[in-house]
Amino acid sequence: MLTKNDLNSIGNLIDTKLEEKLKSKLGEKLKPIRDDIKIIKEDVKKISKDLKDTSNYLDKQNIHVTKNVQIIQKNLKLPVVDFV
Repeated sequence: MLTKNDLNSIGNLIDTKLEEKLKSKLGEKLKPIRDDIKIIKEDVKKISKDLKDTSNYLDKQNIHVTKNVQIIQKNLKLPVVDFV
């Protein structure tokens, strides 16, 4: 007959085997999700860079237009308005 110690050992062995199988199955199921997350992170980085580049471009254009408006105001002898 099996002792309590034997039953605990068998239970631990079964738990270990089940845990290994579950981790393996879970890893297989999560792989596509991890791949998707990796792609999404790359896309977010690209969007962030594009947003930064666009913002810098628009800032430069705004400065350029502001300077041109001030030059036109001076040439037409209009009051020069400082843009903030």
